[in-house]
Amino acid sequence: MPVEVVEGFADELEEAAEPVKLAAQAKAPGSMRNMVFTREWAAMRVGITRRKPAAVYVVPQLRGNRKRKRTQKQKDTFASRMQEHALDPALKENTDKVIQKAERFLDRVGDKNGF
Repeated sequence: MPVEVVEGFADELEEAAEPVKLAAQAKAPGSMRNMVFTREWAAMRVGITRRKPAAVYVVPQLRGNRKRKRTQKQKDTFASRMQEHALDPALKENTDKVIQKAERFLDRVGDKNGF
């Protein structure tokens, strides 16, 4: 597959992930009770893997503080709660938008190349 198509698709997916990011940011503070710094951790960012083919992901904008040691159980609890209460519902709500964006890109590439 041509490099410009792969890179273009990654860019389209990153743009398509924006509604998921916004929905996750809105869900995180209200759905994760008893979490310290939840409002700070509610801010999300969209990233793209460096490997080809690229994958797009949504994660909290803040990264862990390595100065303060946390047990693996604390890390797992936060990650699983964030996934369950904010990220998964946000993706579920916006799956159709992401699919439509990807399909439109593939249609444009196909039309451009005579498929």
